[in-house]
Amino acid sequence: MKKTLKVLLVLFITILSISVVFAHSGRTDSNGGHKDKNNVSGLGPYHYHCGGYPAHLHPNGVCPYKTNSNSASGQAVSEPIDVKTSNPEPPKVEEPVIQKQYCSYTTDKAFVNGEGIQLYIFNGELYVKCSDLNDYGFDVSYDSDISKVVIKRNTVKAMNPHEVISYPDGKGAYEVINTNIKVYVSVNGVIEEIPSFNGYGNMFAEFKSIFKTEESEGMIQYKTGVDIHILGPNKAETMNYFKEHVQSLIEKDVINL
Repeated sequence: MKKTLKVLLVLFITILSISVVFAHSGRTDSNGGHKDKNNVSGLGPYHYHCGGYPAHLHPNGVCPYKTNSNSASGQAVSEPIDVKTSNPEPPKVEEPVIQKQYCSYTTDKAFVNGEGIQLYIFNGELYVKCSDLNDYGFDVSYDSDISKVVIKRNTVKAMNPHEVISYPDGKGAYEVINTNIKVYVSVNGVIEEIPSFNGYGNMFAEFKSIFKTEESEGMIQYKTGVDIHILGPNKAETMNYFKEHVQSLIEKDVINL
């Protein structure tokens, strides 16, 4: 009986020892690992138990576990390693917002030889559509090779006036777009560039620069004899607008009275 008990005790101790060997990491060195000559773990001759984790390796010298001391249970929690990509996506560059511009209709009115012509306003100045001038005693030509529009007075050309649309001030007419086209006007055989803009495929020229004017008996009169009557919310102010322009032309010897 005693012999049987001894045999059983030996077997129990042997099994317990084997369990301890497999369950416990054993002594570890300063790196948190130890040798495993017989490769009991299946991980090779050396593995780690750092952080209280099961036997593991350190690929590229990095432990695949991290200890989260702030976990609610206080137990070691394994977390994936945060590996940042070596090719981060470049930041997106937003396209600049380009503010659109428009020329507008105006309640100011103009008449060439008593016939109304459509006016537009842009940046505080009055403009007319260049193509309209073809029907108001002018020749308008366009040279696409040099992007040049030339306006010339034609005193024998028949008038073919257009209907003038009446809209409230500020109502948008055409979107202003970039262009390399320039507008020129011929005055007494001299060609000079005048302010202009492109409105959705149409060229517009500054009104006061087309009609090189002088005052005659309280009426604005074109140098070659085309009468231009200006009517608006403030007639006196509109008249002064042209008087100042004429005075500047006189000072520059552009016109002579």
